[in-house]
Amino acid sequence: MRNIVEAGYDFSSDEMRYSITEENGAVYEVRIPLTGKAQAKPSPEVKIGEWLDSHAMQELLVRIPGYHFQSF
Repeated sequence: MRNIVEAGYDFSSDEMRYSITEENGAVYEVRIPLTGKAQAKPSPEVKIGEWLDSHAMQELLVRIPGYHFQSF
């Protein structure tokens, strides 16, 4: 099971930081735009999980683009 924990704001880049721990023990950081956090439906954590399920993790720091959080 994946654990997604809000780790705080980075105001210098207008991003929200999340700490991710995978079931296999892998740990990395995800950053999303603050506007993405506000737009995410049903929640930022669900949208982050969707992104991680569909993209291979290559880095310890992942930036998810804001368009992933928009709902129309």
